[in-house]
Amino acid sequence: MYEQDDETRKERFDVHNEAEILIKKTEQGLLEKGRNLDKADKKRIKASLAQLKKTVYRSKPATMSADDLLKLKYEKKELENDASILDIL
Repeated sequence: MYEQDDETRKERFDVHNEAEILIKKTEQGLLEKGRNLDKADKKRIKASLAQLKKTVYRSKPATMSADDLLKLKYEKKELENDASILDIL
């Protein structure tokens, strides 16, 4: 019982931390390579970045629901896909 709770808690913290790291890497990648990007790509990355930032800063890993975790995972994956052209991962 407690083992499963610990695994769930660890997963929430891990995904939250990974999302924060992705945010920082994407921001850095935009600063370094943003000038060379197509406007549509840059706009898509910035939109995904803004959405993930909003979710990360509104959610707290200790109190995150299963739905919040799924939303965070989905938005993190979206940003990873959009930011892949920055070669930051």
